[in-house]
Amino acid sequence: MPNSSYIAPPDTSLFYNGRRSPQENDNQPNETEPLLGSSGDHPTMLQRRDSIGDALKQHYVYENDEEMIDNGGRLFGILHGYSSEYQMKTPWFYLLCAFTAIQMLRLNYFIATINTQYTHLLGSADNAEPLTRFFNLALPLGGILSIPLVGYYLDNYSTVTAFASLLVLSLFVGAVGLVGNFYFGLVNVCFFVFNRPYFYTAISDFCAKIFGFDTFGRVYGAIICIAGLFNLLQSPLDNITHSKFEMNPNPINILLVCTTVVIGGVTFYYMSRQSIQYQEKTNRSVPSVSV
Repeated sequence: MPNSSYIAPPDTSLFYNGRRSPQENDNQPNETEPLLGSSGDHPTMLQRRDSIGDALKQHYVYENDEEMIDNGGRLFGILHGYSSEYQMKTPWFYLLCAFTAIQMLRLNYFIATINTQYTHLLGSADNAEPLTRFFNLALPLGGILSIPLVGYYLDNYSTVTAFASLLVLSLFVGAVGLVGNFYFGLVNVCFFVFNRPYFYTAISDFCAKIFGFDTFGRVYGAIICIAGLFNLLQSPLDNITHSKFEMNPNPINILLVCTTVVIGGVTFYYMSRQSIQYQEKTNRSVPSVSV
């Protein structure tokens, strides 16, 4: 027996796939640290974690760091470590909040008015009834079936690509929904029931990758709260459709689609530019290793 008791060495950190645990590297610089502005311009870094963000982070903790950064389109970590107050003053918050608001309004407005919309577009309530029944069945079923595909897509494609796909899908649904044809209506419903879970999952994924896990609950909660208040416009829009447009849903739908084009286009442009700039800053911050 040894004369002294067994003592664990001081360096007993955990390893994930041959890498030190994230806890050990908290104070070490890496390419996911915020690189915006000079050190004097940086707000105080966070010390307390967000409980919701901690739960969400479990999905990412076992992933390879470089793989997560690459799949994030070089946006993963761009605002990590900043306070929620600072993050909510950036264009990132304003643009994602505006895009979420218009998307939620379109989704919920269509769900609430699909029967009246297609009653007008198809000429009668009898023609619209089969489509409405199909929608009521497809809405929950589409959400269940699309979850694995959405998760795989968000995990393996960049944030910029995922946002572009979301925008294109949303505009396609909006355009098809303007056509007064039963088969176009079926196509609209099929893509709509996939677009809805894709949108809600993607927005939370964007917030986690861009704003970080420490402030996820506050930032994402603020975005959804503001978007929810914006959804109070559903009733006025429906009243305008009844009183001004004689039950024709297309004028309001065209307005919503055009608004999506503007907000989504600006957000995509900003996201693309930030991805390029952040990648350049990241490359400059990582010292080259001579072989």
